[in-house]
Amino acid sequence: MNEQEFLDQYMKPRTGIYARARAFGTSKAEKDIVKEYLDSTGSTDPDLFHPSMIDEYIPIRDKVFTSKYGEGFPEMYDKYKNLGVGAFGAVFQNPDDPSRVFKVQRQPSYYEQGKGDTEFKRQTTAAEMGVAPNIYSVSNFPTKKLTPEEELNLFDKRNKGITPRLQKMEMDKVNTIDAQGGNEKMILDHLGITGSQYDIIKSDNDVEKLQAVRNEKRKLSLALAKQKLNLADKGIVHLDLGQAPNKLREDHISYDPATNKMQFIDFGITDHYDHADNLHEHTKNLNLKDEELKDYTPGANAEHFLDHKVNNILDAMRSVGDYEQADRFREVYDSTVDKDLIAADNLVNEYRDVVKDMSFDDANLKLRKGKKTGNLYGEIRNPTVSEFLEDFMK
Repeated sequence: MNEQEFLDQYMKPRTGIYARARAFGTSKAEKDIVKEYLDSTGSTDPDLFHPSMIDEYIPIRDKVFTSKYGEGFPEMYDKYKNLGVGAFGAVFQNPDDPSRVFKVQRQPSYYEQGKGDTEFKRQTTAAEMGVAPNIYSVSNFPTKKLTPEEELNLFDKRNKGITPRLQKMEMDKVNTIDAQGGNEKMILDHLGITGSQYDIIKSDNDVEKLQAVRNEKRKLSLALAKQKLNLADKGIVHLDLGQAPNKLREDHISYDPATNKMQFIDFGITDHYDHADNLHEHTKNLNLKDEELKDYTPGANAEHFLDHKVNNILDAMRSVGDYEQADRFREVYDSTVDKDLIAADNLVNEYRDVVKDMSFDDANLKLRKGKKTGNLYGEIRNPTVSEFLEDFMK
């Protein structure tokens, strides 16, 4: 069995391993397939799936895989280690280069193929900016393993000339936050703090050590905001990243706390805005007297795109403790955007440059106790101007 045959079997709809793994994970999918086969032969042994039975389990698994997917499948299954699955594809380790992976997607119609081509283009753009891993090659090869619904869908005139295919993208392997055990474990490992030590730190309310953890989380938030804004500079909005620090799609983000380098993967759910063109069309609309000739979509799209940039600017400001400046920026933007979209755009561009100049050292907030009020500043935010004047200047 060659690579294409293996991937075609693995990704086969309904009965392939991917069809089950996308819902339950690869390990459970594998064991369910083996169990179903054994149940059908009346030879199920519950103890077979215990980790201590691995030497007995593997030969039986290989027999089941050969029966279900063909000769040579077990060997290819072990050779092409699956690293993860998602709604639109599966990722495999490149067996010849540990620094690279393959992302494989089934694309039976014009719709999936269009999404796949768009994902490739947007990740390529992001990679040129250092926001995504480099893509080295894209290979398409035909598949005839279709469901009856997919067979019927080929009669749709939009599928004229379309050949159902698998698409394989080879790219750099990245170390996602999820692979590092989640953002908190990643940060604790970076600081040399174990989980049990962190529990004691929290129990003792060790403010200095807690502050070190909070500062690293702020750097993570700043890195996310910066990279989202870098994408926005090219009109790209990644819609599947979540929010820092505790609601991230950690399987879609790689991050190194030592360097603050962050990259995004899985560009299947993104939007693209031609912001300059939308603003131009919006300005033309303002000069039209005939309401029936106006197209309000460009203005709405421009505002929606600006809202996205504003949210990331606010996240960046808060990550360096500037809550007061963030609130003032939000107020000015909200009071401007509905009246003058061009002025709002200029305001956003001005503050986007502020974020660009932010250093990760800016997220290292210092704990300071107010001389007059006794308030502790720096845990969440820096003091406001009035608080600074009252607590540190009198």
